[in-house]
Amino acid sequence: MQCQTGKVPINGICTETTQPDATTNCKKENDSPLDGSDQTCGQCVGTYFLYKGGCYLAGSGTGGKLCTSATDGVCKTPADGYFIPPGATKADQSVVACGETTEVTLKDTKKYKGVKYCTRCAAPPAAGDAGTAAVAICSACEETHSLNQQDNVCNALPSFQCVSGKLEPLGDTQVCTQCSEGYVPINGICTAKDDAANCKKAGGGALDSNAQTCGQCTDAHFLYRGGCYDSAQGIGKKLCTKAAAGVCTTPAAGYFVPPEAQSKDQSVLSCGETTDLVLVSNNKKYKGVAFCSACTAPSPAGDVSTAAAAVCSACQSGYDLLQEENVCRQSNGCAIPGCKTCSSDKKTCNECESGKHLTPTKEACLSSCPAGSYTSGSACSACDPSCATCAQAGADKCTSCYPGSALVYSTDGSAGTCIPECTGAFAEHCAANSCTGKIGGSNYCVKCDNGYAPIDGVCTAVGGAGRAASACTPGDGVCTACTGNYYLLSGGCYQTTKLPGSSVCTEVKAGQNGQCQTCANGQSANGQGVCPSCPDNCATCSTTSTCSACFSGYYLTADTCTKCTENNGEVTGVTSCLSCAAPSSGKGSVICYVKTGSNSTGSGTNLSSGAIAGISVAVIVVVGGLVGFLCWWFVCRGKA
Repeated sequence: MQCQTGKVPINGICTETTQPDATTNCKKENDSPLDGSDQTCGQCVGTYFLYKGGCYLAGSGTGGKLCTSATDGVCKTPADGYFIPPGATKADQSVVACGETTEVTLKDTKKYKGVKYCTRCAAPPAAGDAGTAAVAICSACEETHSLNQQDNVCNALPSFQCVSGKLEPLGDTQVCTQCSEGYVPINGICTAKDDAANCKKAGGGALDSNAQTCGQCTDAHFLYRGGCYDSAQGIGKKLCTKAAAGVCTTPAAGYFVPPEAQSKDQSVLSCGETTDLVLVSNNKKYKGVAFCSACTAPSPAGDVSTAAAAVCSACQSGYDLLQEENVCRQSNGCAIPGCKTCSSDKKTCNECESGKHLTPTKEACLSSCPAGSYTSGSACSACDPSCATCAQAGADKCTSCYPGSALVYSTDGSAGTCIPECTGAFAEHCAANSCTGKIGGSNYCVKCDNGYAPIDGVCTAVGGAGRAASACTPGDGVCTACTGNYYLLSGGCYQTTKLPGSSVCTEVKAGQNGQCQTCANGQSANGQGVCPSCPDNCATCSTTSTCSACFSGYYLTADTCTKCTENNGEVTGVTSCLSCAAPSSGKGSVICYVKTGSNSTGSGTNLSSGAIAGISVAVIVVVGGLVGFLCWWFVCRGKA
């Protein structure tokens, strides 16, 4: 502290050199009295001690907060938070704050300093020298810092300068992901931007004064949750063991490196992280697997719409790895996603979690009932085996059919019966060898006998008074144009509001003789109103060669639809399976939802063994009675 000329600091207050407090307790450095030219004290007297150019009374007022006792102008007992430099004289500053980082040089040229953020300390065990300052031994730090006794430093805690809500757990510690302005996360700790040499803006330039996060990292540092981490030491090494040019190249155990990550991307991700990571450089997404403890990076790379998941190789304690599904499930739970309670062998589910429906085979818990079943409470009951979809049990309650069958609507038109393609009404009046038009996976008549034309797949007398016949402009056993909500396909007119027509077109162009406007398979109709076909047995597709969903009774693998009973590559079909899905891993047995030859339902309505026994007894009684009666009739009556 330095005052105006003619004044010196006494107890922190600039005092006239002629005042008693100044003349009595403050002298020039050479021990001579003050004069009107002085601005600081050179040494102190009695119980006053020298501190930053001023004399302070020990044990009282401001001085008492620095030193509790002094003799002959030298502090003898420092206050809490201060230490006495060894060898200090009355002409030296004889007390130094434990947190003082500016070096204090004594008259003998020896230097001393404290430890940044230190609040309690002891004097250095050895005297300093003219070249290197001796550092106090810290024993306590500020609340925002923790003491590292081995290195004699106060390390900032993750909460230091961290924005509220941005402190996140990482293993057995915490890291800050966004700091106050002017600070950025370095190894999880908010660090002044000027001390963050390896942290840059996303574009690579120097940080702005209001920076709060890192945009990219340099050298052996890598980006993780808004901060730069050193791969060679500390918490950074627990995430990544090697990095170059700001990108992690070798992840630590439990982490993986997202393919194509650059210095401005987070280049390491936990195997168990389920929140999508979006790379800044290309917007591709990646994620881990819930409860996964060891993994490898996904292959192929992710894309902008769907996050690519790491390939899990081990799960956390208490979880089992299901490799085919690439999931970790509780060891005491089921191997079926969404299952609340499972069978003793853990192969089937007895009850699904809330909001899920148990399939008839009890092999899956789904958000909605699959093909071949209908909702029955919290479970799915099997439709009649002939129905692909239905609203209730019964062969006449089908609302759609499996490929190879056609739906014959009942009188009210809400449901009907599935019969083999090209049979019954669908075969009547169909010209020879003309049931060849593929619609919704089944064949329908493309040319009828004279006087008939295909309307909704059935050869209908044309020119009649019925609405169906009036929708068709006939010509030699076919329709040449359609009206209303009918569209022209394979020589016939088909309604857009019922099967089989609705499986191909859902809206027609007004006044265009039956040209389709909106295709059911996701493709766009061409200029003639014709819907491009998807691959075989495919219900919807993103391109004519890329299938996105198959017809009922088929599963999708590599843009190919295969029957649930048949194998395809590494996927194995299941005998008697009517409705299924491919395993999420792309290999192994299909997940079968509904099977033939069984009345299986997710609600467990099969007859019990007791009921079966009761029925058996009843049958025996009836048969026995019948045999007795016949004996009497033929034997007794014969004697008569």
